[in-house]
Amino acid sequence: MIVTLIFLLLVMLFLSMLLSTSRRAAILTADSAAATQVRSSALSGINYAETQFRARDFTEILNGLNGVPDASAFAARPAFRNPISRAAALETDWNALTYAEGDDGLLHDGRSVLNRSGLVLNRCKLFFKATNNPDDPGGPFQDTDDMIVVRVVSVIAAPLSFPGLRSIQNLCEITETEFRRTTAFLGPAAIFCPSGQLQINMTDGAMIRGLAETSAGAAAASGGVSAEITTSFPEQLEGNPPILDLTSSIRSDKRLQWLTDDAFVAHWKTRIGDYATTRDWTSSTPLLRWAPTGMEISGETTLRGLIFSAGPVVLRQSASIEGLLVLVD
Repeated sequence: MIVTLIFLLLVMLFLSMLLSTSRRAAILTADSAAATQVRSSALSGINYAETQFRARDFTEILNGLNGVPDASAFAARPAFRNPISRAAALETDWNALTYAEGDDGLLHDGRSVLNRSGLVLNRCKLFFKATNNPDDPGGPFQDTDDMIVVRVVSVIAAPLSFPGLRSIQNLCEITETEFRRTTAFLGPAAIFCPSGQLQINMTDGAMIRGLAETSAGAAAASGGVSAEITTSFPEQLEGNPPILDLTSSIRSDKRLQWLTDDAFVAHWKTRIGDYATTRDWTSSTPLLRWAPTGMEISGETTLRGLIFSAGPVVLRQSASIEGLLVLVD
């Protein structure tokens, strides 16, 4: 009987250890899956943040919805960069997680902060915040170099794996990256018109060559833009097809979507307008030109580079443009 009792005790001990090991293995597996999930969601949040922040005015985002920066909160760096505190991310019930009361650096639509309770992705809540890069001469709330730092906090409800630390309810991942406003155009043609009307009348020896990409069109319109190009001879337009209409494809082409964003166009107009106050667009030196009311060139004049116009563009005689012409109005 004693031997049998000892044997039963050993069996019970073995079963207890086996169940404990199985439970720990299950907990580790759940924790590992949750950690992978929260990390992948944070990285996906970077991609989302890029599409959201890039089209907006950086200074307006830095100053928040009310337009008044909170200098006292900035003194708490580097925690100032977090959209929510790390303690709140770990210890607050997942369903109750929300941004703090401050609005500096948070995405807004001019009326309210977007996704106040976080953006839900793959069972994780994502919180975003933009702060200015430390080396910007404009300070923490004035963007002067077209660059900001965006931090993403991803939070997921934790498995029941912290019996000794009952205050921890979630797992979180913090990811940070720098965003620089894109200053390069990827367009399929020599002439691009993201808004307004595209009207070109080609006479005499005028020529448009649009061979930026293989089989690219010579002129492009998008977003419902009305395009009208008249020529005296078909060979005045080079390209296959000679005129490319992007109206149907612009919304699905990730390379071109941002070119039609109103905020992006407005940003370029502001920046280039400032540039043009110190430089004459008729000069042969600048490779970046801004014509706020349009322009007319004639004779043997050749303009090279990136040219923005908010009005009609007229080329007479042998005048030419070698580069990209963007009509922003």
